[in-house]
Amino acid sequence: MLDNYNHKFTLPKGHQVFVPSWRSRRDGALIQRLVHRRWRTPSYFYHLRSGGHVAAARRHLSSTIFVRLDISRFYDSITRAKIHRALRVLGVDHAAAWNIARESTVEKTSGAGDFSVPYGFVQSPILSSIALDRSALGRAMKGINSGRSGVLISDFVDDVILSGTALSAVEDARSALIDAAYTSGFEFNSKAEGPAPEITVFNLVLSNGTLVVSDAKMAEFEVEVRKGDPAVSTGIITYVWTVNPAQADYLRTKLP
Repeated sequence: MLDNYNHKFTLPKGHQVFVPSWRSRRDGALIQRLVHRRWRTPSYFYHLRSGGHVAAARRHLSSTIFVRLDISRFYDSITRAKIHRALRVLGVDHAAAWNIARESTVEKTSGAGDFSVPYGFVQSPILSSIALDRSALGRAMKGINSGRSGVLISDFVDDVILSGTALSAVEDARSALIDAAYTSGFEFNSKAEGPAPEITVFNLVLSNGTLVVSDAKMAEFEVEVRKGDPAVSTGIITYVWTVNPAQADYLRTKLP
């Protein structure tokens, strides 16, 4: 058995998090550097660039029609075989690619002998990203991003946003991604929204020219701000300001 993690725990929403061993943390950093030297990060992979999920949503403000797709069990879908295949495409030799894939995965919770990247490993985000990019789904995303269809795309880990001003083009892009996901062993779940003039993603409501924190999330933030912890309040208000300054100003009025 590999000693690539020390222990694991389960988050309230059910995700298992694996705490990597010292050796795994060291090797994970080396794997990150190896991939970054060989791979150009797609501009629409917002989990690997500044701005994060807010920037991923902001990219679509000029659009009028929106779609949200959510990849089901994303990390669980990034298997050893997918990692190995993606690394080989990047020019990593067979033995090194398989060793990286082996050391960067853990047995799935099903216990059926399948292995995938876990939450908690240093290299999981970059390896899952190259596996997605080098899959049929990744190629379909790249085709949409080329601009020929007039549809915008952004991805933040397992959340994909499509948008445009022509309903038929957005629908075609959505269908293309669903077909490509099936081909490459990914699956979109029931959280999908659109095509519609408004969608909710990352607890943000996105529509033409407008991005706001959802009412439910704002209510949670208001409760926390009213408690008066300076560090927590500052963090919340600073984040909300990046989404919608007017909402941030509202929260400031709730400070005790």
